[in-house]
Amino acid sequence: MGKDKLNNIEDFLTNDSFICYVFEQTSSLKKHWDDYFKCNPEKESLARNARQILLNEDDKPGISSTEKEELKQRILSTIMKVNSYK
Repeated sequence: MGKDKLNNIEDFLTNDSFICYVFEQTSSLKKHWDDYFKCNPEKESLARNARQILLNEDDKPGISSTEKEELKQRILSTIMKVNSYK
């Protein structure tokens, strides 16, 4: 995962690894993202905001209801894929 690939909230929201990390913090995902944030501390704020959106902890303006529904469907699809590999 290159430093230049996660430049905004949308990048985190569309990153399958990050989505899985938010919903299912396995030890390998936790280590991967802990290492990433140690090397890229400036990205933690973006990731925190993306996490809030994914967990619906904060209703962020600028994301339409259609986009939220598409994101929800992608999250559910990603979780089902991850669970099928277990």
